Amino acid sequence: MYIRDKQVIGCLVVELISEAYRNLETETEDMVIVSEESYPIKVGVNRIWTKWDCRKNGIASKLLDCFR
Repeated sequence: MYIRDKQVIGCLVVELISEAYRNLETETEDMVIVSEESYPIKVGVNRIWTKWDCRKNGIASKLLDCFR
């Protein structure tokens, strides 16, 4: 969680998983195509959230960097 002035303004939720599928490039943004081949991994990002009036301040990037 990212906390400022005793208020949560960002949250990153991760989960333990064993495999994932890579996103492939697409021509349109309304469709996601994934690879048929799975890749072994240890953990994945389930959700990332930033309070609406605190966006564009790099909070989500800081949470992901901390997780990495």
